[in-house]
Amino acid sequence: MLTVQSGPCPHGVLPGASRSRFDVEIASGSARSICGCTYKNLRFRIFPEPEGFNLRAEIVLNSNERLSSIPIVDREWRRFATQVVQRVSRSDRLPFSERFLNKLVQTKLLLMPYRFARIGLPRPRSDEQCWLMLDSLFPQPDDSWLDLL
Repeated sequence: MLTVQSGPCPHGVLPGASRSRFDVEIASGSARSICGCTYKNLRFRIFPEPEGFNLRAEIVLNSNERLSSIPIVDREWRRFATQVVQRVSRSDRLPFSERFLNKLVQTKLLLMPYRFARIGLPRPRSDEQCWLMLDSLFPQPDDSWLDLL
């Protein structure tokens, strides 16, 4: 079963057990839910991992709700971030890449008239909890932005 909602996210956001996730409750029997929300600000976060990095976002919705540290699973944004990191040849590769995303790329996004975040809520377990993730972030990245590096 797939529940699709648009506009402000109807799900109550509950702080998760750790600061790296949010837990929400969705209707029993649902396997996935998607909310579409407009946003007024965002910040990218890049965390090192043994094999690469973890890409996350902090988003401020138009309703002034703040969603912190949401994993970005959007394929195009992950591809773009990987290309950014690969093009940086400095020793501080991840921090520099994060600064690039949060200055030049963020500025480009915030100048766009239409900004939309599609937030997915999959249920990986059989209990009533699931994790928020950034399914899609619009506008999508423009490869010409890589030339700004």
